[in-house]
Amino acid sequence: MAQRASPPRLVPQFEKDEVGAAEVLGAAFETTDFVNLEQSTIRHSGGFAQGVYAILPEKHHYDRLRFTFGPTTLGGTVTGAMLTVWSLGADGEVTMFGQSTLGANGQFPPIEGENYQAQYYLAVSQIAGTNPEVSVKAFVQGVHQGYVQ
Repeated sequence: MAQRASPPRLVPQFEKDEVGAAEVLGAAFETTDFVNLEQSTIRHSGGFAQGVYAILPEKHHYDRLRFTFGPTTLGGTVTGAMLTVWSLGADGEVTMFGQSTLGANGQFPPIEGENYQAQYYLAVSQIAGTNPEVSVKAFVQGVHQGYVQ
């Protein structure tokens, strides 16, 4: 079975810059920090309107979502780290979409799962070592399942 996918799109809100401690819901981030990947909107500030364009506007057309990471930069001595993508459903419940454990090559493997209506947040859920820090960018793409002819 072959898969077709959209191009990877950067999710600026997911960027991690020198995170040195695990991020916990309710302490490091709130449900208001979750990102709607397919909604475009207008934000008003100081009397000015600014467009906010969807990261993956055609998200609803895909069967699955794939989050990829890189480049990863480590600071201090990192003996282990894990990224977790959380989803916030329409019912207000937060569930784990998937996890990625830092590999021996110093990079995080992709996280892929079923596409459903939700907002998402990327957290550094575990980090260990001596003065550990991780910096990483995140990308999302929609994936079609099925045969490609």
